[in-house]
Amino acid sequence: MRIASLGIALALIAAWSMLAPASIVRADSGSRSYQFLVGSGLLCELAPNACPDITMAANGDTVALSGGGTFSLRPFTAAGSGSFVHKSASGEVRGAGTWIVLRLLAFHSFGDATPQGLPSNLEGGQLVLRVQLQVNGTPVFTGILNVDCELGSAPHGQSEGFTLNVQGAINFNKKVSGFTVFIRT
Repeated sequence: MRIASLGIALALIAAWSMLAPASIVRADSGSRSYQFLVGSGLLCELAPNACPDITMAANGDTVALSGGGTFSLRPFTAAGSGSFVHKSASGEVRGAGTWIVLRLLAFHSFGDATPQGLPSNLEGGQLVLRVQLQVNGTPVFTGILNVDCELGSAPHGQSEGFTLNVQGAINFNKKVSGFTVFIRT
Protein backbone atom coordinates (compact mmCIF):
# COMPACT_ATOMS: atom_id res chain seq x y z
CA MET A 1 0.00 0.00 0.00
CA ARG A 2 1.06 3.54 -0.53
CA ILE A 3 2.19 4.40 2.98
CA ALA A 4 1.29 8.11 3.12
CA SER A 5 -2.48 7.56 3.10
CA LEU A 6 -2.82 4.41 5.15
CA GLY A 7 -2.57 5.03 8.90
CA ILE A 8 -6.11 5.66 10.14
CA ALA A 9 -7.94 3.57 7.56
CA LEU A 10 -5.70 0.54 8.08
CA ALA A 11 -6.05 0.83 11.82
CA LEU A 12 -9.82 0.71 11.25
CA ILE A 13 -9.41 -2.35 9.03
CA ALA A 14 -7.30 -4.04 11.71
CA ALA A 15 -9.90 -3.28 14.36
CA TRP A 16 -12.73 -4.42 12.06
CA SER A 17 -10.96 -7.70 11.32
CA MET A 18 -10.90 -8.52 15.02
CA LEU A 19 -14.71 -8.31 15.04
CA ALA A 20 -15.10 -10.86 12.22
CA PRO A 21 -17.02 -14.05 12.95
CA ALA A 22 -15.14 -16.70 14.92
CA SER A 23 -15.51 -19.19 12.06
CA ILE A 24 -13.26 -16.97 9.92
CA VAL A 25 -10.68 -15.85 12.46
CA ARG A 26 -9.99 -19.15 14.22
CA ALA A 27 -7.30 -21.38 12.75
CA ASP A 28 -5.75 -24.71 13.66
CA SER A 29 -2.52 -24.64 15.63
CA GLY A 30 0.38 -23.75 13.35
CA SER A 31 -1.84 -22.52 10.53
CA ARG A 32 -2.08 -19.04 9.09
CA SER A 33 -5.33 -17.60 7.81
CA TYR A 34 -5.93 -14.28 6.09
CA GLN A 35 -8.57 -12.02 4.71
CA PHE A 36 -7.66 -10.21 1.48
CA LEU A 37 -9.11 -7.06 -0.06
CA VAL A 38 -8.54 -5.89 -3.63
CA GLY A 39 -9.84 -2.40 -4.39
CA SER A 40 -12.78 -2.80 -2.02
CA GLY A 41 -14.09 -2.23 1.49
CA LEU A 42 -12.39 0.30 3.73
CA LEU A 43 -9.53 0.60 1.21
CA CYS A 44 -11.84 2.79 -0.87
CA GLU A 45 -11.67 5.55 1.74
CA LEU A 46 -7.88 5.94 1.40
CA ALA A 47 -7.63 7.78 -1.91
CA PRO A 48 -9.75 8.67 -4.96
CA ASN A 49 -7.97 6.02 -7.07
CA ALA A 50 -7.97 3.29 -4.39
CA CYS A 51 -11.00 1.44 -5.77
CA PRO A 52 -11.38 -0.41 -7.97
CA ASP A 53 -7.87 -1.69 -8.72
CA ILE A 54 -6.93 -1.26 -12.39
CA THR A 55 -4.39 -3.14 -14.51
CA MET A 56 -3.52 -2.76 -18.21
CA ALA A 57 -2.61 -5.20 -21.00
CA ALA A 58 0.03 -4.55 -23.68
CA ASN A 59 -2.69 -3.52 -26.19
CA GLY A 60 -3.97 -0.77 -23.85
CA ASP A 61 -7.05 -2.67 -22.65
CA THR A 62 -7.71 -2.37 -18.92
CA VAL A 63 -9.48 -4.43 -16.33
CA ALA A 64 -10.92 -2.91 -13.17
CA LEU A 65 -11.33 -5.37 -10.32
CA SER A 66 -12.72 -5.24 -6.80
CA GLY A 67 -13.53 -7.86 -4.22
CA GLY A 68 -11.94 -10.01 -1.59
CA GLY A 69 -12.01 -13.22 0.30
CA THR A 70 -10.13 -15.48 2.68
CA PHE A 71 -7.32 -17.99 2.43
CA SER A 72 -5.51 -20.36 4.72
CA LEU A 73 -2.09 -21.96 4.47
CA ARG A 74 -3.04 -25.02 6.58
CA PRO A 75 -5.25 -26.30 5.10
CA PHE A 76 -4.24 -24.81 1.75
CA THR A 77 -7.60 -23.28 0.78
CA ALA A 78 -9.11 -20.07 -0.53
CA ALA A 79 -12.53 -18.56 -1.20
CA GLY A 80 -13.52 -15.20 -2.55
CA SER A 81 -15.22 -13.23 -5.26
CA GLY A 82 -15.74 -9.80 -6.71
CA SER A 83 -16.51 -7.89 -9.85
CA PHE A 84 -14.56 -6.95 -12.97
CA VAL A 85 -14.95 -4.62 -15.96
CA HIS A 86 -12.79 -5.11 -19.08
CA LYS A 87 -12.43 -2.00 -21.28
CA SER A 88 -10.72 -1.51 -24.62
CA ALA A 89 -7.95 1.08 -24.98
CA SER A 90 -10.62 3.53 -26.23
CA GLY A 91 -12.74 2.99 -23.09
CA GLU A 92 -15.45 0.79 -24.63
CA VAL A 93 -16.69 -1.90 -22.22
CA ARG A 94 -15.72 -5.28 -23.69
CA GLY A 95 -17.00 -7.40 -20.81
CA ALA A 96 -18.15 -7.19 -17.22
CA GLY A 97 -19.11 -9.69 -14.59
CA THR A 98 -17.84 -11.48 -11.53
CA TRP A 99 -14.71 -13.39 -10.59
CA ILE A 100 -14.71 -16.37 -8.24
CA VAL A 101 -11.72 -18.01 -6.57
CA LEU A 102 -11.25 -21.61 -7.71
CA ARG A 103 -7.96 -22.44 -6.04
CA LEU A 104 -5.12 -21.04 -3.95
CA LEU A 105 -1.89 -21.49 -5.90
CA ALA A 106 0.66 -19.68 -3.70
CA PHE A 107 1.22 -17.04 -1.06
CA HIS A 108 4.49 -15.34 -0.12
CA SER A 109 4.41 -13.01 2.88
CA PHE A 110 6.55 -9.87 2.95
CA GLY A 111 6.02 -9.67 6.70
CA ASP A 112 3.81 -7.57 8.90
CA ALA A 113 3.19 -3.85 8.57
CA THR A 114 5.01 -2.79 11.75
CA PRO A 115 7.91 -1.27 9.71
CA GLN A 116 5.30 1.17 8.38
CA GLY A 117 3.97 1.85 11.90
CA LEU A 118 0.78 -0.12 11.28
CA PRO A 119 -0.80 -3.00 13.22
CA SER A 120 0.99 -6.36 13.10
CA ASN A 121 -2.04 -8.23 11.72
CA LEU A 122 -1.70 -6.32 8.42
CA GLU A 123 0.78 -7.95 6.03
CA GLY A 124 2.29 -7.42 2.64
CA GLY A 125 2.84 -10.23 0.23
CA GLN A 126 1.94 -11.84 -3.05
CA LEU A 127 -1.14 -14.05 -3.37
CA VAL A 128 -1.63 -16.21 -6.48
CA LEU A 129 -5.11 -17.57 -7.21
CA ARG A 130 -6.81 -19.46 -10.03
CA VAL A 131 -10.08 -17.63 -10.70
CA GLN A 132 -13.10 -18.10 -12.91
CA LEU A 133 -14.52 -15.10 -14.78
CA GLN A 134 -18.28 -15.14 -15.26
CA VAL A 135 -20.59 -12.95 -17.31
CA ASN A 136 -24.27 -13.06 -16.30
CA GLY A 137 -23.47 -16.12 -14.17
CA THR A 138 -21.97 -18.06 -17.07
CA PRO A 139 -18.28 -19.07 -16.82
CA VAL A 140 -16.37 -17.59 -19.77
CA PHE A 141 -12.66 -17.76 -18.84
CA THR A 142 -10.27 -18.89 -16.15
CA GLY A 143 -7.27 -16.85 -15.16
CA ILE A 144 -4.37 -16.45 -12.81
CA LEU A 145 -4.89 -13.54 -10.41
CA ASN A 146 -1.79 -12.17 -8.62
CA VAL A 147 -2.58 -9.84 -5.72
CA ASP A 148 0.38 -7.79 -4.44
CA CYS A 149 0.58 -5.64 -1.30
CA GLU A 150 3.68 -3.52 -0.58
CA LEU A 151 3.44 -3.59 3.22
CA GLY A 152 6.12 -5.27 5.33
CA SER A 153 9.50 -5.75 3.66
CA ALA A 154 8.50 -6.00 0.01
CA PRO A 155 11.28 -6.77 -2.48
CA HIS A 156 12.72 -3.86 -4.45
CA GLY A 157 10.60 -3.23 -7.53
CA GLN A 158 7.46 -4.83 -6.06
CA SER A 159 4.40 -2.66 -6.65
CA GLU A 160 0.90 -2.48 -5.19
CA GLY A 161 -2.04 -3.91 -7.12
CA PHE A 162 -2.87 -6.98 -9.14
CA THR A 163 -2.24 -8.68 -12.45
CA LEU A 164 -4.64 -11.00 -14.25
CA ASN A 165 -3.60 -13.46 -16.94
CA VAL A 166 -6.82 -14.54 -18.63
CA GLN A 167 -5.84 -17.90 -20.02
CA GLY A 168 -6.12 -18.15 -23.78
CA ALA A 169 -7.18 -14.51 -24.12
CA ILE A 170 -5.23 -11.56 -22.66
CA ASN A 171 -2.61 -10.78 -20.02
CA PHE A 172 -3.26 -7.70 -17.88
CA ASN A 173 0.25 -7.28 -16.47
CA LYS A 174 0.85 -3.53 -15.93
CA LYS A 175 -0.49 -2.27 -12.61
CA VAL A 176 -2.19 1.12 -12.95
CA SER A 177 -3.88 2.03 -9.65
CA GLY A 178 -5.60 0.74 -6.55
CA PHE A 179 -4.91 -0.67 -3.10
CA THR A 180 -4.75 -4.19 -1.68
CA VAL A 181 -4.18 -5.60 1.81
CA PHE A 182 -3.80 -8.93 3.62
CA ILE A 183 -5.24 -9.13 7.13
CA ARG A 184 -3.94 -11.99 9.26
CA THR A 185 -6.83 -13.47 11.21
